[in-house]
Formats: sequence, structure tokens, C-alpha cells
Amino acid sequence: MHIPFLKYYVRIHHEPLNDLEKAQAIKKLIEMKGWNSMRAALTLGIDRKYLMTLLSLVDAPKEVKELVEEEDLPPSIAGEIDINSI
Repeated sequence: MHIPFLKYYVRIHHEPLNDLEKAQAIKKLIEMKGWNSMRAALTLGIDRKYLMTLLSLVDAPKEVKELVEEEDLPPSIAGEIDINSI
């Protein structure tokens, strides 16, 4: 039985990952495995658009990352924010 990486991680650590932690874990996994985004999405069992949204958080400005970590801002909106407008 194949258990997607993130679900496996959560089971080991007994706590859910926030969206920024998911993004960082996925980016690291992609780099380690040499996957493209489609392969990562299929292997992890998540939508490719959602995966791309998460990955955009890795390079987001610090202020945006903090809002996402505090769950004050959904990742789907975080990628669209111009930090100069905050």
C-alpha cells in the first residue's frame, strides 16, 4: 500500500503541517527525487494547481509567509499579493 509522503510525515509526527511547512517539504522532496510538478502531484495525490500554489509560498516575502503560518491568509491568495500594497 502506497502512503503519500505528507500523510506519512503527519503520521510519524502526530501533528498536521501548516501550508508553508507542506510547501517546504514538497520542494525538498521534488529536489531530492528530481521530479517535475506533475510527477510530484501524482505521487503525493494532490492537485497540480494546489501543488503550484503551495510551492509559490516558498519564495513569498516574509510578511506573507507569516500570515500564512498564522492561518490569517489562505495560500491561494498569498501568491497573488503584492507585499507593497499591505
